Amino acid sequence: MRLLHIPPLAVVAVTGSVIASLAPAPVSAQEVPHPNEVFGFELGADYHLGDYDAVVEYFRALDQASDRVEVEQIGTTTLGRPMLLAFISSPENLARRDRIREINRRLSHARGLTDEEARALVAEGLPTVWIDGGLHATEVAHTLHTPELAHWLANGEDEEARRIRENVMVLLMPNINPDGMDIVTGWYRSNLGTPFETADLPGLYHHYIGHDNNRDWYMFTQAETQVASRIFYEEWFPQLIYNHHQTGPFPGRIWVPPPADPLSPTVDPVIPAGLSTIGQYMLKRFMAEGKPGVSTGIGYRVSWGGGFMVTVPQLHNMYGFFTETALYKYATPHCYDEDEIGEMFTRNIPMKTMEPSMKYPVPWAGGCWHIRDAMDYMMTGSKAVLDLASRVGDQFLYDTYFLGRRQIERGEAAEDGPFAWVIDASDQHDPGAALRLLRVLRHGGVEVRRRAATPTASTIPGGRRRHPTTSRDTTSRISSA
Repeated sequence: MRLLHIPPLAVVAVTGSVIASLAPAPVSAQEVPHPNEVFGFELGADYHLGDYDAVVEYFRALDQASDRVEVEQIGTTTLGRPMLLAFISSPENLARRDRIREINRRLSHARGLTDEEARALVAEGLPTVWIDGGLHATEVAHTLHTPELAHWLANGEDEEARRIRENVMVLLMPNINPDGMDIVTGWYRSNLGTPFETADLPGLYHHYIGHDNNRDWYMFTQAETQVASRIFYEEWFPQLIYNHHQTGPFPGRIWVPPPADPLSPTVDPVIPAGLSTIGQYMLKRFMAEGKPGVSTGIGYRVSWGGGFMVTVPQLHNMYGFFTETALYKYATPHCYDEDEIGEMFTRNIPMKTMEPSMKYPVPWAGGCWHIRDAMDYMMTGSKAVLDLASRVGDQFLYDTYFLGRRQIERGEAAEDGPFAWVIDASDQHDPGAALRLLRVLRHGGVEVRRRAATPTASTIPGGRRRHPTTSRDTTSRISSA
């Protein structure tokens, strides 16, 4: 692996004397490093997986080389690796990052904000889109797709890339489970060329909970979950959260939103309607690019939660969604014949594999599947989402406020809640457990305050006392909207 050489401070001659400029000379687009230079192999090559050190090295090199990218370490993994988040937009947008973040926060909380004020903030703000890779470490393609996506966003001069930079604040997390990436890469490399090349990892790829790191988003037991949730619910409040996964219902090549019925009544119906819009926009792009095997609206009934990374944000009025791209095993390719495809979809889905439908418009007829193919499908999905945000981002921003306001109004009108729950520190069998509970609630964006006296309706924001003879007080909304 090697870093692209960044030239030292420019030296120029002025009236016969030589002086050093106070800042580096502007870096041309051609000097932005390509991921292949740092990883030491062509991303997407069969039998090749990367190390997390290469991911860190590449994104830090990109940060140095481009004024369109700012990379921050936002936390540390369970095993001590740095967790990076790349902010990608135009230099002008990056210069006002703090203001964009504050607008997101104000729209998300909604309380005390008029419609006129909200629309003014929308006009000033910028839609914020989170995209990540690597949550499930045995699903290897998305962590190789994030460097390529970052390179295109930073270096691309086509109309679409420019429009996205001008109109979107991209929060790109290269890998949300760095420990797992290195564990899986090490296991795969140790078995290459042996009969065990595609053998399952005989252990957990997340130090404590393995695959269930995607069921931790209501408990926040893991450092990685806590770091990301802080970005979601305390700092940036992104309108769109796109979580890449592998693998979907076979033989489909990628599954896109919306999820299958039934829908959860606890999620505002605008959210699944918006997910349908996002999914159809993605589907249209796959069809335009001639990529078959896209399924939608089948298999995953995720709106009921399960503590998933993208379903819990839906309760915060964010468009959380994921895709499932086809995977064979690690970076080993596989060629499928007709017998392997079969007549019906897997996962007990009553749909024929070779029959076009609205949920599977262009069937995949089989053939060879490489990690490069998975990365290409992921790139199409990411570009589609960012393109949509660049075109109708104001609507996503306004939805944040609209949905928050509607939840507040529902709470105020409800006869049975929501309520503020008072936890008396002097009446606890296990005070430490009570403290841990409060910390979990804080990680989830719930407002937690220390009371100065017995609470009344006037001491709870937006509150009213429903039962004057009890300590039970209704409020407009306890969690951040």
